[in-house]
Amino acid sequence: GKRKKKSVRGNIISQDIVQINMNITRHGAKPIQELLSLGEKKKEEKETGK
Repeated sequence: GKRKKKSVRGNIISQDIVQINMNITRHGAKPIQELLSLGEKKKEEKETGK
């Protein structure tokens, strides 16, 4: 098969990126579950039009 070139984009997150893998190095004031659910709520609002 053909080899596909693997590209690294650095620290830029754009609309082209589908998945983000990360590690938590420091905990902030808000719980992690709350931060993760905020993104899901915004996505649902865009889909429903609210």
